[in-house]
Amino acid sequence: MYVFDVLCGTFSLATLLLYAYDRWILSLLVLWLAYKSKELAVMLPVVLVFYELWLGKKRWVRLLPFLAISLSWGLQGLIRNPGRGTPYELEFGLTTLVTTLSFYGSRLFFLPYAGTVLLVLPVLIRDRRLWFGLAVTCCMMAPLLILPGRLFAVYWYVPLIGAAIMVATIAEGRYRLAVATFLLLWTPWDFLQFRQQRRENLRLAAENRAFVTELVEFVRLNPSQRLFVTDGAPENFHLWGITGTVACVDRMSGIRVQGIDEPGAREAIQNGEAAWLHWHATPARLEIVQYPKIR
Repeated sequence: MYVFDVLCGTFSLATLLLYAYDRWILSLLVLWLAYKSKELAVMLPVVLVFYELWLGKKRWVRLLPFLAISLSWGLQGLIRNPGRGTPYELEFGLTTLVTTLSFYGSRLFFLPYAGTVLLVLPVLIRDRRLWFGLAVTCCMMAPLLILPGRLFAVYWYVPLIGAAIMVATIAEGRYRLAVATFLLLWTPWDFLQFRQQRRENLRLAAENRAFVTELVEFVRLNPSQRLFVTDGAPENFHLWGITGTVACVDRMSGIRVQGIDEPGAREAIQNGEAAWLHWHATPARLEIVQYPKIR
């Protein structure tokens, strides 16, 4: 699912590099690719404003098409808010900001609020490249701060472009020893955190595999079954995941999945209309029950 972040990061870097090398028309085209990959690229034109201000030649006219496109995209997103009623809904307010800042600030270095140290560095080190790196980080992080329903550490992927610029800037100056020391300490710490997360992810993956394997086998043996009722599933495996799993078998369509507490779900099981997906969390095993249809 995170290929979108990788693509957005790639095209965002290409946008910045092409612009810096005066290939601004190509940069404009690649900006569209970045935005189509992930919506937070809407902030790239703002990043280019800071580039012109601190590192460029202050050619503001060139920025007008970038800003116009960004404004158009941004206003459409704010007015339409297509994620309303879902985890993708944009939310504004102090509570939202506290929630998102505390989450992302704690995920950069795997310590509570440690990521906020980036905000202090430009005050201590007067280098415009460092300021620009911070601007990239903050701008690309901004859309994520109004999405409290979608909190994932991997979303740091694109804002890390700015953090990398900051680290590279510091490493080139008189603080290179401090950067080397930091990396020597941070790399093993990061690896330890990765190992812990890997164990948890592998556990979840094993549960998903057990669920999906059994479900796919059942669907292949019962290709006419279209209604399913579930009383549980692996952690973070949603109803739409079950629907997608079934639909992927021989490109099946018309699939419906209900929770067992929904109206009519138990009756559908008893009269044989629905297949009952009974999930055993310990051990991770899916049992599928299908009663004979009542004629």
